[in-house]
Amino acid sequence: MSDALRWLDQYDRVVAAAAQHLPDDAMAEIAGIAGDQRERRAYAGTVLLVGLAGGTGSGKSSLLNAFANDEVSPSGAIRPTTSEALAWVPAPLVPRLTGLFDRFGITDIVVHALEAPIAIIDLPDVDSVDGRHREIVAGLLPIIDLVVWVVDPEKYRDRVLHSEHLAPLAHHHERFRFVLNQIDRVEEDDIPILVDDLAHALMADGVRDPVIWVAAADPPFGPPIGVEEIWEALIGELKLKAENDTDLASELRRGLDLLGPHVRAVGFAARWERVRQLAAELMSSGQRSESRRELRSFLIELSTEASEIDSDLDLYPLIGSPTGDEVAVARHFDATLGRYLRDRLRARATTRALADELALSLPPSN
Repeated sequence: MSDALRWLDQYDRVVAAAAQHLPDDAMAEIAGIAGDQRERRAYAGTVLLVGLAGGTGSGKSSLLNAFANDEVSPSGAIRPTTSEALAWVPAPLVPRLTGLFDRFGITDIVVHALEAPIAIIDLPDVDSVDGRHREIVAGLLPIIDLVVWVVDPEKYRDRVLHSEHLAPLAHHHERFRFVLNQIDRVEEDDIPILVDDLAHALMADGVRDPVIWVAAADPPFGPPIGVEEIWEALIGELKLKAENDTDLASELRRGLDLLGPHVRAVGFAARWERVRQLAAELMSSGQRSESRRELRSFLIELSTEASEIDSDLDLYPLIGSPTGDEVAVARHFDATLGRYLRDRLRARATTRALADELALSLPPSN
């Protein structure tokens, strides 16, 4: 079994254990990561699946046309408000990717005959007034291999791009690449300054060590600039994909990070020992209300740290009104409320153990 399949199987066991005690709203994103990754592998295989994202007028379509040396995707100011995503796909891979395209409503498919198994989806502009465009971009991000964000010298610091897209999606940053397009519109000496400023803006969004390429995909005079270098870089990314599973490991680590707050150890044994002893002392000396108050306070406190504990639990039917000396009452509390709490926390401990096992199996993050 490959490392990737083993990691996914381990993650599935973590998710199954977590589902026993986490609420549905907490489980949705955690469980969805494994589904996205399995779907990504089922559809993409050895193809490099690239999304071109960016705002209106950034030159995404022009960059795709330059890759193809043909007008694959209409460019200009009109397309953002009317079009859907367009896929440029190697002919042999169309059948494999049809299910993915159907899921996201991508019907505009252009076939290419280039040798490199690289499929590019020209995504709708993220600053479009059509909300469906943003949904398509966000939905595809966990599945595709790379997102190439195309920006231009005038709007590379656009607030919508950074605050509504890049910063919220920065957990995918290892699969982000950036193209500063239309460099023919600025002085050559200014290009390094713009690249440096863009890098600082991206790092502020949470993108660590951003990879930035420069290009002029459709200059008014002469051939495209930097496009061949970007294509060669994509071929290099394809080779890296075949050699490692760092993207998968990154996504699974993200899932474990989301899970972390829900499975932290609460130090139950030591805390319960103290509370049980105090409550037993109070109960055995006739201070029954005070004893139950201590147990109730502990129950509420524990429920704030572990959502699987019911803070509204009716204590009286569970613990009754035990009599006897302090040792006997403590034993009674342990067999009633203590058992309930241990049973409720057991799934948490199991999930944490499985998560720790997976974390040790994954390679360290960069």
